[in-house]
Amino acid sequence: MVAQNSRNSIEPCNIANPNPVRQPDYMVCCRRTASYSECVIRHSESSYRSQTEFRMPKPLSLILITLTLAAVLSAALSSKEPADRSDAPIVVLCAASNRGVMEAIRQDYEQEFGRSVLPEYGASQTLLSTLEVTRTGDLYLPADDSYLGMALQKGLIEEVLPLARMHLVVGVKRGNPLRIQELEDLRRPDVRFVQANPDAAAVGMLTRQILQPLEKWESLANRTTTFRSTVTEATNDVKIGAADATITYDAVLHLYPDLEPVRLPEFEIAWADVRVGIVKRQPVREEVLHFARYLGAKDRGLRRYAELGFTPVDGPQWESKFRK
Repeated sequence: MVAQNSRNSIEPCNIANPNPVRQPDYMVCCRRTASYSECVIRHSESSYRSQTEFRMPKPLSLILITLTLAAVLSAALSSKEPADRSDAPIVVLCAASNRGVMEAIRQDYEQEFGRSVLPEYGASQTLLSTLEVTRTGDLYLPADDSYLGMALQKGLIEEVLPLARMHLVVGVKRGNPLRIQELEDLRRPDVRFVQANPDAAAVGMLTRQILQPLEKWESLANRTTTFRSTVTEATNDVKIGAADATITYDAVLHLYPDLEPVRLPEFEIAWADVRVGIVKRQPVREEVLHFARYLGAKDRGLRRYAELGFTPVDGPQWESKFRK
């Protein structure tokens, strides 16, 4: 709408842009005389300064204003992010400990429904920081649900679905050549012990939480050869012979046939509950909700969790309203 009055003054009217973050706002200012309308189109100062002035007959000025509105709306619609489209990949911020099972589920889902799933793997804390800073991703799947509690407090996710459980164990070479049987063995000078960083990875954080009240954490941390970013990096060190032992999850060792678990009494009640959080969006895409439900269905995603060494929850049977 263009504001006009009986005086020969230019009165601004703001054509609001539906997407002011990504497109400049426009100001159209007009004044009317007996034979023509004089108009000015200005960009707002928040983007950049420019101004165009012109004079034309009244009918043409109305046409120009209509075209300007159409151009702004078209630019806003064309600038939509790919995540708003139904064919955009479903981005999953996934803990490294769940890489094996997520890859299996991703392949199943893409084959069944023809939709692309794009996992981004890393340490749970690192993924949380990424989500907080960039607000990217559709689902957040850390190795332990304590990180989902942090995400809920920060207002980053709006719904959580349970999936499975992993137990804390010590990973060693198959046959346990160094005869590691108790926590004290990890402090022996002949044992090269690595672990995941407790400030980045869920397994390290859980280890510290368990051992600190027992006053066993500091001595173990001091005997740690290297702190790795993720549980898989620490477990790989044992696999390739760069270390003799690490604290890991039983489900992670399921993917390492050359390694075996050692269960310690300190870790009998130490487990990580695996849940997936739906990232807060306005609105959340139906495709994202569809894949989240797929993950938590006992005859779909949870079946893979069971096959790959996790203890899955008792989820519902799969029902889909989507077709391939």
